[in-house]
Amino acid sequence: MQRRKKILMLPLDERPCNYLYPKMLFEGNPDYELLMPPREKLGVKKRAARFEDIRAFLLENAKGADIAVLSIDMLLYGGLLPGRIHTHKKEELLGRLELLKEIKKENPALKIYAFHLIMRCPQYSSSEEEPDYYGSCGREIYLYGEAVCKQRLGLPDGGNADRYRAVVGPYLSDYLVRRKVNAEMNCAVVDLIGACIDFLVIPQDDSSVYGFVAEDQQAVRDHIAKRGKQEKVLIYPGADEVGMTLLARAVNEDRGDVPRISVFYSSVKAPFIVPKYEDRMLGESVKLQIAAAGCRSNRAFCEDDILLAVNAPAGRMREADEQFRLRPDGDYSVGRSVLLFAQEVADLASRGKTVAVADVAYGNGSDAELVTLLDRAGVSMRVASYSGWNTSGNSLGTAISAGVLRRIFGDLPALTDFLALRYFEDAGFCAWARRAVMDRLCESNTDYRDLGSREREVSADVVREVDAFMREKMKRVAADYEIVSCRMPWNRMFETEMIVHAKRG
Repeated sequence: MQRRKKILMLPLDERPCNYLYPKMLFEGNPDYELLMPPREKLGVKKRAARFEDIRAFLLENAKGADIAVLSIDMLLYGGLLPGRIHTHKKEELLGRLELLKEIKKENPALKIYAFHLIMRCPQYSSSEEEPDYYGSCGREIYLYGEAVCKQRLGLPDGGNADRYRAVVGPYLSDYLVRRKVNAEMNCAVVDLIGACIDFLVIPQDDSSVYGFVAEDQQAVRDHIAKRGKQEKVLIYPGADEVGMTLLARAVNEDRGDVPRISVFYSSVKAPFIVPKYEDRMLGESVKLQIAAAGCRSNRAFCEDDILLAVNAPAGRMREADEQFRLRPDGDYSVGRSVLLFAQEVADLASRGKTVAVADVAYGNGSDAELVTLLDRAGVSMRVASYSGWNTSGNSLGTAISAGVLRRIFGDLPALTDFLALRYFEDAGFCAWARRAVMDRLCESNTDYRDLGSREREVSADVVREVDAFMREKMKRVAADYEIVSCRMPWNRMFETEMIVHAKRG
């Protein structure tokens, strides 16, 4: 019996999207074993994982592994959020990076796929995931960065650089020193390509056309070009989905396969919109997400490929909860046809084609009209994958990677459960229940960012709302699948840790 190959994975943090989703995608397959650190060793929110624990895990397991998919943010900073608030010096971080050379020396055949984020700069004031002072002047820090970036490009800044610098002055040094260190580490990781890293993704979590993120991105791009590493590194909007993307790439390359992906959209204008929280047109991100997963875009539509169905508006993107509260505008109605799009998906899926649905019509949740139409057509569970959560990049990467692995592993129970989970979570929770429950929390003066002692009560309320949504909008899925557990990670309303299984009997 052939040995199952071992994939060593160091996730971005301990949240379900980074820890549980990859586990579900690989559960029960006959060819690959996924090894991850114990969840309790990965820190919690702003509390960083201990480098000693990460080091011990990698050294213990790397020698017997065939493939490694590694979050450099976890390796260097102890997770995603710790990377935004740490006080580590560059020399200390470079020392931690030496661990990659060490494990490669121990196992020269180990293929290492890595990802390392460019530090984000949110456009709003909140200290929940940023330094404490970001709660009082985060918006101004972003606007100052935008103005400075425009100045350096020779564009008018409207006098905003001086105005916002006066507001953020007391905190600017701390913020810019950390940004500088993190960007230098992005470049240091690039220097390891070829020596110990085989492929690198540098994703951008919450980006924009101008600002600190754009400037750091260009500096990293210049460094990549100077080192001649363009063929082995990709930069694009994303974050929490990248671990899954690189797992798909690793399996494709291990099998010697380069799947071709044909793309079709719900609107002729869709490839040209710039999604919320991102810095480029959707069509450009789609190409990069396909390439990052070890696939190739097919210019001509071919039914033998993986078929990526991208649902997007014809113009400005709204938040998912707005679809239930605001009248639709032309970008969502006359500018696209959800019905014809859903019918095309249904026709292809009914004929056994591998269809991956990336639902990026809204930010932070599904398009309720689309999932309802897919359910009515009886194909919601016949597509290879579906995703409609958080940012466009998150949804694209999840849909592509899950579609690739479904094509390889087939209809494993964990993969079909993962597909059902996407409807319960992305549509039922993200688009609908989150806002409904948050509104009630506001009425009772409970902060949605800190549920205090109400986590169990709120989780039960979420389950009721999601169940009601699914019974109304996705009757077929609701008839066959159910929520077996639910909790609120980081004790807040933004995400849920929901487990969905097929009903028995």
